[in-house]
Amino acid sequence: MTEPERPPRSPERAEGDPSGEQADDDGRTPRAEDPAEGQDVGGGDAADTPST
Repeated sequence: MTEPERPPRSPERAEGDPSGEQADDDGRTPRAEDPAEGQDVGGGDAADTPST
């Protein structure tokens, strides 16, 4: 039932929503930029080491 809600949200985010884009960009940019980091975090090694 979330299918019809996804289409209207996609264009809204692409437009430049400062409410969701900024939050998504801030969390998705570092994770998507470094694919290796995401794998490390899954293992647990990176989770123990403060990357920030």
